[in-house]
Amino acid sequence: MQRYREQHGIAARWETRERVVVALTGGPEGEALIRRAARIAGRATGGEMLAVHIARSDGLAGSSIATLDQQRLLVESLGGSYHSVIGDDVAESVLEFARANNATQIVIGASRRNALVAALTGPGTGLTITRKSGNIDAAMSSSHEYVGKGRVLPRIAPG
Repeated sequence: MQRYREQHGIAARWETRERVVVALTGGPEGEALIRRAARIAGRATGGEMLAVHIARSDGLAGSSIATLDQQRLLVESLGGSYHSVIGDDVAESVLEFARANNATQIVIGASRRNALVAALTGPGTGLTITRKSGNIDAAMSSSHEYVGKGRVLPRIAPG
């Protein structure tokens, strides 16, 4: 199909089936997001779930590897595929992945950032994805218990 699209100059998203991308941070809300994405994908015949985690190119770990491994196993047990992508701009990397895979929907978690931090630092990754998703539906799930319960102020490294 990709060859056909290239031969005929078809660059736009081509909805052949429901393809749901779920963006994972390795945070505790991941399981709820995975299950929601699986339900959405399961509603359509031939629906597909693709989980993606964006890793920073500098190699600095910002996520729990053990939690991501558990989430990968859950994704695979629900019939989805797990992908790790390197990128420094998480929102753009998620959107590029979704577009490259002809996603019809993106499932993201509502921010764990405290309202004060969000007001001081601007729109977070989820809101940026929602605003820039274009013709891909973006579903922000606030059904996890960690919404807005992040740190009040950023940590300052000692030294």
